[in-house]
Amino acid sequence: MPLVSTSNISLTYTPPGAPQNSGVANFSIQSQYNASSIGQIDVNQLTMVNSVISVPFGSVNKAKLIMVKNNTTSDVSISVNGSSTPIFKIAQGAVMMFSSQNSPADTDIASIDITILTTPSTIENILYYVFGD
Repeated sequence: MPLVSTSNISLTYTPPGAPQNSGVANFSIQSQYNASSIGQIDVNQLTMVNSVISVPFGSVNKAKLIMVKNNTTSDVSISVNGSSTPIFKIAQGAVMMFSSQNSPADTDIASIDITILTTPSTIENILYYVFGD
């Protein structure tokens, strides 16, 4: 029996000239996976600015679903597949998510690195969820 992850995304918004919160978009994406890695990365007062922390992918070589939740009090940068150039930042309290039924055809997502931009004054954390093959 295959393992299945499901991403349910619901968006409510106000279209121009329409009643408040009358716009709705719902998406549900299912993908089968063979491996997963779920956990928490602690970021403490000893973490240096520009420290790079790799999200543990475990035995996932081709990610189909990735979710990273930044529970720190500052932005963090995200790099993919060992690139030294961040592709974007995740604001404090924000979530970055990639969800697909299949791995991207040309570019498998095989790793994510998080760059810490500010040293916290207390212990904070980043949550991660990775599912794939």
